[in-house]
Amino acid sequence: MVLFNVYLSYKSYICFGSDEMRVLVIEDEEKIADLIKDRLKKEKYDVDVSLDGEDGSYNALTNIYDLIILDVMLPYKDGFEILEEIKEIIRT
Repeated sequence: MVLFNVYLSYKSYICFGSDEMRVLVIEDEEKIADLIKDRLKKEKYDVDVSLDGEDGSYNALTNIYDLIILDVMLPYKDGFEILEEIKEIIRT
């Protein structure tokens, strides 16, 4: 599993009107994803979960997250492909 911190300006907080950090968990093992989500929610994080590479890629590229927890071995698209897509968007 890879932790990928998305460095964004403080404007992401203004956009959502919340002090909660937004976290995206991309993990195909539903029990593991639920465990991570539950633990982060207890710590007052706003958490979204994607259970495959396609959905994870879509969420990562269309929403603003403070942190992405990214599994490497995923159905449809692996974590390295998603990471490259995110890095490409950040570069531009």
